[in-house]
Amino acid sequence: MNPDTQPQAEVRDLASNALRVLPGIRAASFFLSSTTLLEGVYGPSNEQGLGTLPYKQIGSALFDLNNNVETPVSVLINPTDFWPR
Repeated sequence: MNPDTQPQAEVRDLASNALRVLPGIRAASFFLSSTTLLEGVYGPSNEQGLGTLPYKQIGSALFDLNNNVETPVSVLINPTDFWPR
């Protein structure tokens, strides 16, 4: 996620190398299954000051890659945006 631009979720099909950009301001996604993503839903932030970002997480959602249906999740899950090293 580049904080200077809108965060977006991208999914690449490794067999065809096709790239899909999921709609909306999304980031911090990870797969729950081969067809379902858990994603953070982001919106503009009004916070100011050192260390603040222009976008903040405002919710979470499940995204079905088969039918492009997004289902909001009622709790803020805050998935990780990086892999541990």
